[in-house]
Amino acid sequence: MFPWLAFGHLIPSLELAKLIVQKGHHISFVSTPRNIECLPKLSPNLASFIKFVKLTLPKVDNLPENVEATIDVPYDVVQYLKKAYDDLEEPLTCFLKSSKVDWHFYDLILFWASTLASKLGIKSSFYNICTSPCVGFIVPPSVLMGDDPVRAKIKDFIVPPSWISFSTIVAY
Repeated sequence: MFPWLAFGHLIPSLELAKLIVQKGHHISFVSTPRNIECLPKLSPNLASFIKFVKLTLPKVDNLPENVEATIDVPYDVVQYLKKAYDDLEEPLTCFLKSSKVDWHFYDLILFWASTLASKLGIKSSFYNICTSPCVGFIVPPSVLMGDDPVRAKIKDFIVPPSWISFSTIVAY
């Protein structure tokens, strides 16, 4: 499992990991060192089934030192955290190649994760804490694929998104 570097993603992913290990599976939970240290401690009956894998976040211009999660930065700096997260592709690839991984659970932000898993012959699953309709409404597929966001101004959020093809009065 490789969740986005936000505790609103890390903690639900850890909860899912706990449910999966209760079915007899093992989980490698991948994140940065400080994020792993800040997660809730596991109960002894689960601890031997969840292996925490610490990947050091690469240095990125405009990302302050010691930042490892969205809680560490204001909103306008999150884009640099995202860049650093994307730059974890090589270390994650090395981990996946050297491990006996059956599945790769990845999160919202990793547009390259399914391609990587496929290249390595690993099954992958997109896991998001938000419901599908919510994701489809808030984020267009083009953004999930790594393109620039189409909604950048406040006025863009008070009307239905342009990619919703049916009539609706729902707005952010």
